[in-house]
Amino acid sequence: MHDITQRAAEAAHVPSFDDVLARGQRRRRIRNGAVAGIAATAVVAIIGGVQLVDPGGGNIPQPAPSVPTPTPTPTDEEPTEATDASELDQLVDDPGALVVDAAVTGNAATAVLWQVTGRDQSGLAISGDGYATRHLQKLPIPGEVVSAGDAFLVRDQTMSKAWVAGPDGSWTRVVVAGPEAPVTEGEIPLAMSSGLIAVDPATARAHPVDAPDMAWEIDFYGGRLTAVTTVIDGSGTEEVTYQWSDDGGASWQSAGFDREAMSTEVVVPTAAGTPHVIALNRSGGVAPLDSVLTMPAEGGGFTETSYDGERATISGAWAVDGEIHFLGDLWGESAPRESGVYRWDDGSLELVPSSAPEATDADRSVLVDVADTRGGPTVLIAVEDRLFRSTDGGATWEEIAGR
Repeated sequence: MHDITQRAAEAAHVPSFDDVLARGQRRRRIRNGAVAGIAATAVVAIIGGVQLVDPGGGNIPQPAPSVPTPTPTPTDEEPTEATDASELDQLVDDPGALVVDAAVTGNAATAVLWQVTGRDQSGLAISGDGYATRHLQKLPIPGEVVSAGDAFLVRDQTMSKAWVAGPDGSWTRVVVAGPEAPVTEGEIPLAMSSGLIAVDPATARAHPVDAPDMAWEIDFYGGRLTAVTTVIDGSGTEEVTYQWSDDGGASWQSAGFDREAMSTEVVVPTAAGTPHVIALNRSGGVAPLDSVLTMPAEGGGFTETSYDGERATISGAWAVDGEIHFLGDLWGESAPRESGVYRWDDGSLELVPSSAPEATDADRSVLVDVADTRGGPTVLIAVEDRLFRSTDGGATWEEIAGR
């Protein structure tokens, strides 16, 4: 474990915003908030409230009145296939463009969001044939893309608009209507500024779904919805609760856990009926890994196992046959010393040999998606302008086209 001097050095070290952007955690998250891209402060809109995230990573929820789920209507800012194709080609094909997010469908259609550092607009490149042909869309502000059957869901960063995008170039605005109901087979959960919804990608129709109040983030993986809520009471005590639903939001269960002030957590995506896992990162500096919490599938409370290795940071996580894998770095005095995929081994990290070290072992690699697929999780890693996919949970990797 680190001594007091090392902890002070960690707290004093503040990485640049470019590093935070490039190495930020981009595992598929159905975020219940909208993150503004500024270095000092990020504002997140959440279900039933507003939560401020300060530069140190702390969460300061502020109450706000609930808002009824609206029925979206098109606006002048609808992203459509560009009339000035050359401008959009220049954005997507810019040598300095980075992969912001990506998703791949079961039939291998691919959607990649590209952005040039310092520019607000994002370019979405979709293809069903490995980019022999492609369809491009321009988003006024960055967003998120999620695989949805044979198509994709695209949501803007304000979380006020969502569309179903097809590999054939089709683009349909999602319309929300009807009463709350659980997520059913074929529907894709998506968090909006007004609440959690379930989208039928075949029709672009959606309905509200019950979700916990004051949820900071909502994830969906393998039939399980998860959320973390943080409440600060009148005495200043922080109460953090992990909540989950294995029945599409028909019912929710919860379990509390302790964490240091200003620290963060990473909910590892696990399927319904399997154990729950959360990684805790300490506050200060690069937010190093501190411990891992595990809980049986049926609940009953978390068991904490402390991390007892050299300073490590993680940018994403997934589970493979009951084992926890992290994409992360072991650190030297001021920079990553060794990067790669690590297996959690009861308090220590073991480097997993990689078939594509240029992807997994690069210190600027970012986990952009973990999808529940037959045979294990399909994992996408971006390294600046390159995209790599593993269909066996990280045992082997292949580079795939993204534009």
